[in-house]
Amino acid sequence: MSKIGLALVAVLGVGAYGLQQLGNKHDQQQIEQAIAAGKNCLGKKDYRCAIDNADSALQKDRNEPRALSLKQQAQADLARLQKVEDDKQARLQAEASQKAAAERARQEQARAQAAQDELEARRRSEELDRQAQELREQRVEEQRRREQLAQEQQAVREQRQRAQERAAQQQRAQNSGNYVAPPNAFNRPAFNASSGSSTDDIIRQGQQMQQFQRQQQQPQRQNNQGQQQQNKDVIRSIIN
Repeated sequence: MSKIGLALVAVLGVGAYGLQQLGNKHDQQQIEQAIAAGKNCLGKKDYRCAIDNADSALQKDRNEPRALSLKQQAQADLARLQKVEDDKQARLQAEASQKAAAERARQEQARAQAAQDELEARRRSEELDRQAQELREQRVEEQRRREQLAQEQQAVREQRQRAQERAAQQQRAQNSGNYVAPPNAFNRPAFNASSGSSTDDIIRQGQQMQQFQRQQQQPQRQNNQGQQQQNKDVIRSIIN
């Protein structure tokens, strides 16, 4: 029985070794396939795929140098790619931020310009209204002055007309002989009846009478001339 048992143990040992060798061969094939697939992914710059295949090979043999090298290279390339992508995203984000800031500044400037334009427009409108009001007031004042000047000129004309009428009445009265001398004109010694009635006295009285009339007419002419000059001065002061 011992020989038979030893034989069975030997057979089982050979079978187990054969199975182990068969398993090792299968694992090696999977490792080779994983490494080949990983290198293919690495060539396509599919770094995550390369890392996954390297991990598959390392699961079969954690010390597989080719799998370790493949994984390290894939991780380094992936890190560089990620850095490039991060830098690109940072640059795009910075550009977007700059554009947003520029747009905000443009909008703020546009709002400020619009407010300034509105303020200027309101000031111009107020200035135009003020000028229009001043023009209206100026026209009203000019109209008032014209009316006042017309009234003053009319008053001067009426005053002149009345003076001319009085002068004409006095002239007509003098020409018609109805001129009335002052009450004391004939109370002078020259006109006293007690002085005698000789021819010389009568002639002398007539001469004195004519001289008296000329003296009375001369102040009247001077008054008329003075009144005319005064009227001219009044009109000239009104016009100026």
